[in-house]
Amino acid sequence: MKAKPTKAKKKGGRDKWNTTAQFVITCIGSSIGLGNIYKFPYLTQKHGGVNFIVTYLIALMTVGIPMLILELTLGQKMQKGSAGALRGITPRLGGIGWASSFTAFITALVYVIFLSIACIYLVTNGSQPWAIEWEDRPIGCKTAHTAPTTGSEIFLYMQITKYFSPQTCEPFEYGNEEFIFGGELFGAVVIIWLLCFACICKGIKGYQWITVVTVPLPFLLLFACMAYYIPLNNANVAEGEATGSDFYWGTEGFPLIAPDQYGGIYYDPAAVADKRFSDAVNHAFFSVGVCVGVMYAYGSFQPIKAPVIRNAFVIAFTDFIFSILAGFVAWSVIGFL
Repeated sequence: MKAKPTKAKKKGGRDKWNTTAQFVITCIGSSIGLGNIYKFPYLTQKHGGVNFIVTYLIALMTVGIPMLILELTLGQKMQKGSAGALRGITPRLGGIGWASSFTAFITALVYVIFLSIACIYLVTNGSQPWAIEWEDRPIGCKTAHTAPTTGSEIFLYMQITKYFSPQTCEPFEYGNEEFIFGGELFGAVVIIWLLCFACICKGIKGYQWITVVTVPLPFLLLFACMAYYIPLNNANVAEGEATGSDFYWGTEGFPLIAPDQYGGIYYDPAAVADKRFSDAVNHAFFSVGVCVGVMYAYGSFQPIKAPVIRNAFVIAFTDFIFSILAGFVAWSVIGFL
């Protein structure tokens, strides 16, 4: 009786990315996140718009992309994750790999909580459940002392995270008040972790197909938001008001929001010019996704002789372009408001 032919194992006994495109798309998905949507627009306003964009581009070319090339190269060469790849150079470097992986784990913990809160907002009844009217506020939030507390704060800290006490409308004083368990948030966190497990339980074999679907979604949402919000950018021009793009590029000073709280002085980019480059380098590390062990792991599933430099430039500049476009969306809305 003839023996059934066995399927040949891939080189090194490890699964590989089916195509380079799937690998690049997954790396882009790892790079794009809150840093692009929230932090980048904030830093452009902090440092004067174009001034920061040029500085960030320099930081990306001198620090971000070289570090990305290094991590992808080591992952491909050693065919191991961060700890194994660095230990392959010398055993003493293994601790750096474990430290970077631990940093990624801490980041994952924070992101899961953010996603859980977003899921609760998504399924909560009403289009704006956080818009709590004065008569609907808890008794403890109707005093003169707690009147400045906004409805959105009450909704988040009292109803979602259970951080505020209903009696005082302020953070719990543990030991003096009875602790309230945030059951909804806990359940959402469990669901998100289960979804994460379902995505990675089969390793790279299943994960690469999931990212092909999930990574393009932020781009589709971004373009939809651009089509809807950017026309609002010029809505107030007839009234002589500055547009959001003026704030974004730094050609117009950010308007006063609460003069009584901030002393009547808006944030001046000139006052923080000495921190511009350090902020740009910090954001380059955070946004591209280096030094957290992820790129080592993704690179380890690439063929050893796969191109690295081209992939690194595609990943970094796609992330950069997404940040620029997200800035237009954010500042168009702010300018309109």
